[in-house]
Amino acid sequence: MILGGIIASLIVGAWPAILAFGVDFLTTQRWAPSLEPQPILGALGPIYGTLLTSIIAMLIAVPVGIGIAVFSPNCAPMWLRRPVGTAIELLAGIPSIIYGMWGFFVLGPVLANTVEPFIVDLFDGIPILGTIFAGPATNLSLFNASLCSRS
Repeated sequence: MILGGIIASLIVGAWPAILAFGVDFLTTQRWAPSLEPQPILGALGPIYGTLLTSIIAMLIAVPVGIGIAVFSPNCAPMWLRRPVGTAIELLAGIPSIIYGMWGFFVLGPVLANTVEPFIVDLFDGIPILGTIFAGPATNLSLFNASLCSRS
């Protein structure tokens, strides 16, 4: 019922925008808010980027999370269990915007110069992955956004 209420609230809140811009808002990629007489506003690009970034972030974070969850209580030596557990709890308390800003300003340039060219070369020629990771290495890339997001 709560999920239904959230969905209903979102539809009610979005209804004026749906009436003004139509359902094409969700299927149009172009974003030209200053176009006269009618601006073109499309959310397809941000929706695609958000979904793809989240999928890649989960592909990275789920194995790491499961590995830490198995290692910490089962495989770690007794002297290491407490510090690892404390570090994980401290990291969980940091707001996600801090991770994003750190990733953008600190980790992004490092990834763009070292890791990302390797990833682009690695996936070159693979049909879907080659397209996702294609392009010049930059700290504004999909790879950096996926790695620095907190899923």
